[in-house]
Amino acid sequence: MGRAPLGLRAWGSEDLTASLDLLVTVHEHDNYPLVWPADPARWVSGAGALAVVVAEVDDVLVGQVSLREASGVPCRVWEAGTGLAASRLGVVSRLFVHPAHRRLGVATALLSWAVDEARRRELHAVLDVLARSAGACRLYEALGWQRIGEFIWPLPDGSREPAYAYTVAVTPSR
Repeated sequence: MGRAPLGLRAWGSEDLTASLDLLVTVHEHDNYPLVWPADPARWVSGAGALAVVVAEVDDVLVGQVSLREASGVPCRVWEAGTGLAASRLGVVSRLFVHPAHRRLGVATALLSWAVDEARRRELHAVLDVLARSAGACRLYEALGWQRIGEFIWPLPDGSREPAYAYTVAVTPSR
């Protein structure tokens, strides 16, 4: 018997409980996000995002990703690595997949959606990841993302985390 098909759709307010449950599971399994959000409901709802999509299998939410405007610490690295202004970049963020649904194409489908959505908006997709997230780095690189630099994320407790900036391999038309 085959696997149930994966479906992608826009996040809606009816997804709040399932998204929060998924985030708790991922945080307990992977420590992602490294810093638990002050307002987890706002975090999963994608407040301020250009778009948010969820992945479902048998009507169960198994993954999520957001596309955002470029801002913050990684901007200079993304701009230098792509040759594009921050206003031309779309940041793939808040990508998380249930541990039991990994290696089944969920993250690949979510990343593909995010890149397509960025292109639809005439943006070039970029992302950042903590250096400690070796599995995520391997996934991005296996899918053709290119590491374009390094930077340091300052954390609320005063500590600092090394991170990498990535871009999709295909350069957009200028």
